[in-house]
Amino acid sequence: MSDPDVFSDPRPDVELQVRTVERTSVADAVHDQLLAAILRGDVAVDAMLPGEVELAAQAKVNRQAVREALQRLRQVGVVEIVHGGGVRVLDWRVHGTLSLLASATVRADGSVDPAVAGSVFRLRMVTLVDASRMAAELRPDGLVDELRRHLVGVADTGDAVGRRAAAEGVWGAVAVASGNVAYRLVHNTQSRIVAGLPAATLATIAAAESEPLDGLVDAIAAGDGDLAAQIAGRVLEPAVSAFAALDGAQP
Repeated sequence: MSDPDVFSDPRPDVELQVRTVERTSVADAVHDQLLAAILRGDVAVDAMLPGEVELAAQAKVNRQAVREALQRLRQVGVVEIVHGGGVRVLDWRVHGTLSLLASATVRADGSVDPAVAGSVFRLRMVTLVDASRMAAELRPDGLVDELRRHLVGVADTGDAVGRRAAAEGVWGAVAVASGNVAYRLVHNTQSRIVAGLPAATLATIAAAESEPLDGLVDAIAAGDGDLAAQIAGRVLEPAVSAFAALDGAQP
């Protein structure tokens, strides 16, 4: 049970000041190591992890840190904690949550898993195609003006990677205008993943998504949902194909 004094202050809108936490959480470090090992396949599905005492001894941390790390892994669907029977590894592709995508896309060594990245970009395409249709049909006040402002930002950016980053403003506005909170969360997740991709991978995406977005914005402005969806698919699909090609080239 939580300390009853923690949430007892009734004053609204209290200014929050939190000091910077300098030290890295040992539970975070244990969690990250175990998660990376599971995602890499170092530990087989259905295998039992070492016990808390052994893991704590290996990591030179206390059992509470290990317990916290294991609970976090359970929450994202990569392990099952069996009461009195240890911790069993689950197939993260079957049981995992959306929060695993970033860790699964960019490996611990900084390399990109093209199969997972391709899946992320296909999900992005599917959601933004429908979001574009919905945005055109709903056209909330101010949307078209906002989209055109983003287009100016895209045009003012010199290199392909910069233009693609600026174009995320268009897609973000489209996701919001769709009114679908799940689409917005998928877009947020994908944007964070892209921000962590290596420069060479970003260049590959930028080269693939080279079609201007003016047609999409015009279709949304005209309220033509089908055309907006068609153009969105045409713009986004090449990145999916680019990752499929990368995956096929892997040894």
